[in-house]
Amino acid sequence: MPLALATSHVLADLLRLALPAGLQLWRAHWLAHWLAMAAVGVLIQRDLSARDTPRLLLLALVVTLAYGRPGWAWIPFGLLYVFWPHVQSRLRPALQRLVAAGCLLAVLLLFLDYIAEVHAEFVKAHWQLAQVPFDRAFFTFPALTLGLALAATALWQRAARAGRLILLALLLPFCAYAGLRWDARPALYKALEAHPFQPDLFGVHLPEHAQVYWERASSVANWLVINRADYHSPQQLSGLVFSPGAAADARARMDRLRPLRQDVQKCLDAPALPATPKAKAPCRISDAALRTVCAPGTAAAPAPDYLILPYRQSQPALGQWTVTLGLVEEPARTYYLYDCRDLR
Repeated sequence: MPLALATSHVLADLLRLALPAGLQLWRAHWLAHWLAMAAVGVLIQRDLSARDTPRLLLLALVVTLAYGRPGWAWIPFGLLYVFWPHVQSRLRPALQRLVAAGCLLAVLLLFLDYIAEVHAEFVKAHWQLAQVPFDRAFFTFPALTLGLALAATALWQRAARAGRLILLALLLPFCAYAGLRWDARPALYKALEAHPFQPDLFGVHLPEHAQVYWERASSVANWLVINRADYHSPQQLSGLVFSPGAAADARARMDRLRPLRQDVQKCLDAPALPATPKAKAPCRISDAALRTVCAPGTAAAPAPDYLILPYRQSQPALGQWTVTLGLVEEPARTYYLYDCRDLR
């Protein structure tokens, strides 16, 4: 993996050679990541078979730190895990139990810190599961998920027929709840997908080959809802390494949109109104930013044909559409359609 990353850095980043970039040698990092994830299960099975509880809890701490904490705090614990057979023979049983207790306590504290962060976001979202899925947060903590799976497996193997029936009965409510809460998509995505194949959604017919930039939505909005080409979307940037021309075109579009995106970010960062804490003051994109975006394009840097913005501008809109989100902070969002020829 280090050789592949170094080779990719030299040939693609420094020398800017197209063929080595297309080979994507850096994907060796992805392969190493997948193998490491698969190795966790193998290591768990080995430690369980050896009944080495301290080493198993040490592995839980390493995985928790590597998965959920930025930085390299997991490295010393990872080294301790690797050399544990040599260290274990030199430790008294009491010290081994102390190491196990310390690892368990550390994982528990990391779990409580993680839940506290998610809970703070949940409270900020006015306790809405549609905006912050607090219930699913418990099962995205790897030590808890793996621990529950291992505990359930152990109980199932040791239980008699009556015990297994009880376990199945206890599992049914969780299965029913999972069936109700499986959809983790944001509220906006669900609302957009509820209006498919409506190119006249804004009351105006958009030309078939028009390129539309839809702000604060997703690529689903263009391709599924109004059936028109998306002028720019981060989801469309993957794979640019295979085409230098497409990469240059994407860079030109990003540069053209930068003033507008900066104004949008200012709108999002604006403080709430003192009189109505749940609402923000009406926001507008500057005329200079709109002129930059809609300036006549060239073959190397084309301009969008239409803009769909979540803010009403001083220029007249061709049409508008309000989508219901059902959120406390934003029950609904109104989008406004503008022709770039009217904004130059």
